[in-house]
Amino acid sequence: MSANTGIVTYGGYSNEVSQYYYSAIAQNPATLQPENTRYCFISKVDPWPNESAPPIPSLSEQNIKTVFKNMIAIKRVLPADMRPLADRFDWTLGQTYGQYQDNINLFDRDGSGVLLNKFYAKNKYDQVFKCLWNNNGGAVSDEPHFLPGQMSSTNVFTGADGYKWVYLYTIEGITKQNFLDSKWLPLPTANYPGLGTTSVNSGNIPIVGVIDGGANYYQSNTVVNIIGTHITPAKATAVVSGGIITDIIVTDPGSGYISATIQIVSSTGTGANAIVYVSPINGHGSDPFQELGCRNMMVTQTFTGNEGGIIPTDIKYRQLGFIVNPVSKTSYPYQCQQEIYSLTTDIIVTTGTGSDGYISDEVVFQSIDNTLANASFTATCLSFGSSNNLVKLINTSGTANANQLLIGDTSETIRTVLFVSPSDVIPYSGYITYIENRQGIQRSVDGTEQVRLIVEF
Repeated sequence: MSANTGIVTYGGYSNEVSQYYYSAIAQNPATLQPENTRYCFISKVDPWPNESAPPIPSLSEQNIKTVFKNMIAIKRVLPADMRPLADRFDWTLGQTYGQYQDNINLFDRDGSGVLLNKFYAKNKYDQVFKCLWNNNGGAVSDEPHFLPGQMSSTNVFTGADGYKWVYLYTIEGITKQNFLDSKWLPLPTANYPGLGTTSVNSGNIPIVGVIDGGANYYQSNTVVNIIGTHITPAKATAVVSGGIITDIIVTDPGSGYISATIQIVSSTGTGANAIVYVSPINGHGSDPFQELGCRNMMVTQTFTGNEGGIIPTDIKYRQLGFIVNPVSKTSYPYQCQQEIYSLTTDIIVTTGTGSDGYISDEVVFQSIDNTLANASFTATCLSFGSSNNLVKLINTSGTANANQLLIGDTSETIRTVLFVSPSDVIPYSGYITYIENRQGIQRSVDGTEQVRLIVEF
């Protein structure tokens, strides 16, 4: 019997992130609508047993059904509301950074999940650079940057500190506002430079790192050869000062290399040593998803005021997450397409006993003998509007009937039901893909809640 081993590559993780993002863009040719519609849901108004420590969500079928029943509203997540992520590292004076190497796992982490090889950084201009050479582990003093119109032909910045960085992308204003935080670095979602030009950029060599400059070298008799199987050869020239090779400049990055070594030839010099690492497929900066080990996605959604009367502003909700491809009665058999849907059952009642009306989080019911024990319909009161006698309900069980009494178990309010309007969204339709339990989030008339959720693949 043979033993088999396998591993999910970072390309696999990155592909999952890509699928998650681009599935909201790809259209079904039959309906001309996105293949998948993803919504952010908010749910649950009743308190946790310990409000300061919400429980870990359960994946039991019973809990999934309970989450469905407690949903208040769903709001559509569009591509603009999502960004793939990498760990955030800022360029900091005096710090030592790791460097790109093509012969190691760049994304090894310690026991706490912290990336061991910090080989990229964001500068103060929100430009993201990958370190290709860290000057034999020296500390940084020259922040990498490119001013508009001053990008080099190779996108490589060589600092006075000896570090060599390659430019990847810039975090633009709206992306920074919505997705950059102290832990996460948003990645671009547009086409990347070099993507699809494999024959030109695949396996190129943008820089050479000098490990030891040696002695007794002269510019005129020093030749640098880059050795390795290739499509087009890379070329480089040594920079000599005082008999020491202080740098090696790549004049042609070549293409098609899998691995390469440096040969330094001189009739007088000795002791020089240099190293070279071959670029990723398609070249540096062609695919930040894979190059920075992306396996997380940030999804944001904003709930403002009452959202056109759909979400009450006098409640606390304690649960949120994502649901994919819910179906409404008006969209059936296709998935929901509107921006926002209410998932409440709305009931208009008469005036009656209980001057303050129903209260949020109480159980309301209908019963032939006016007792909860024999109820034919129960629900949780989300909110009650005393001006219009509108009761919004979640967690319903059974069917509410007009011309029957609706009784509040805690408030003891008793009103006659005039009209029942169930949600347009078909119960239990769609797939819940993420659940997060939180401490109570208080809504308000003029408030805005920006929800940020991190999905890990």
